[in-house]
Amino acid sequence: MTEHTDFASFTQNPEHISSTLNAIPGGVAIFRSKNSGEYELLYFNDEVCNISGFTRAEIAGGDPRNVCQAIEDDKPRILALMQESLTTGERTKAIYRSETKTGEIKYIQASASVMSKADGVWDIYVIYTDITELAQRQIESQQENEEMRRLVNTIPGGVLRCRRAPGWEVMEASEGFYRFIGYTKEEFSEQFQNRIALLIPPNDVTEINESFKTK
Repeated sequence: MTEHTDFASFTQNPEHISSTLNAIPGGVAIFRSKNSGEYELLYFNDEVCNISGFTRAEIAGGDPRNVCQAIEDDKPRILALMQESLTTGERTKAIYRSETKTGEIKYIQASASVMSKADGVWDIYVIYTDITELAQRQIESQQENEEMRRLVNTIPGGVLRCRRAPGWEVMEASEGFYRFIGYTKEEFSEQFQNRIALLIPPNDVTEINESFKTK
């Protein structure tokens, strides 16, 4: 399906709708939104049930805005996503947390697009992708990085990692490094573009560069 698809022609063949939506990777739902702010759930594929844990009957009988429903803290983000899609007519994306029927929390990426508009009625489709495993790996990586930063900051003096290129751009540095040079991280970035070579006399920079060439 493409954006601004003629929804009337798309719905002529129910079997075609089912096969089309189930062929799309991820969960897919099609909503109708009116100027009153009400949403009507028109169609959804089997993956919506797989992601949410709810049966087709449970989804069809509930609040249509709760398809792959977001947890309370993230609901404003999803409503804003749909509203932005309606306002701009462009595809919009958001990542949020969704609670399944069993209480499991999943991370979902939702992408919404307008299919058609007529007489104040908008048809939009939303693709839901379960990115829980990816999100968990990122969270674990962030936690490991944070633990590493804490350990590095316990080392006396300054510790840094530089890019071996002209200027020696600082990729990472401990709090001790910034205390040593007398600049905050923000000041160092703004005044020296994160390049430690700009803090060193040019003759010394040349000598250090030459020493690297011999190693």
